[in-house]
Amino acid sequence: MREGFSIRGLSTAASIWTAAAIGVTIGLGFYAAAIGAAFLVILVMSGFRKLEAALPHHTVVQVMLVFERDQAPPAEVLRVKALEHGYEIVSWAFHLRNGSGHLEYQLTLQANGTPDPMELIDKLARTSPVVEFRLSPSRM
Repeated sequence: MREGFSIRGLSTAASIWTAAAIGVTIGLGFYAAAIGAAFLVILVMSGFRKLEAALPHHTVVQVMLVFERDQAPPAEVLRVKALEHGYEIVSWAFHLRNGSGHLEYQLTLQANGTPDPMELIDKLARTSPVVEFRLSPSRM
């Protein structure tokens, strides 16, 4: 899946294709080759997991906030609140939901350091103007 400049899910796609290839190999009767390939895939995928963990990365959180239209805070207030919790807003999207009177903010937050996302969730849950919210953490 492509999200901006990053691509996610390559290892999942590779493992699906590899499982299919091993299945075809078994279907053709080459059991020894299939078993060898399965062990090789397990070894390579485990090694890449350790390599990926060692590489530098950014923690990114996709946030969707829904406010009553007349109670929606200005963008600057959201920027300051994000900074207070250790996040910087790197992209914005706004959506006025027709008929419902709700204003939806879609934000991409980049972590500065290692902030606790549960603190952000707790704060959002206690904020009365927030009608609905969704957080999706990811790694870039």
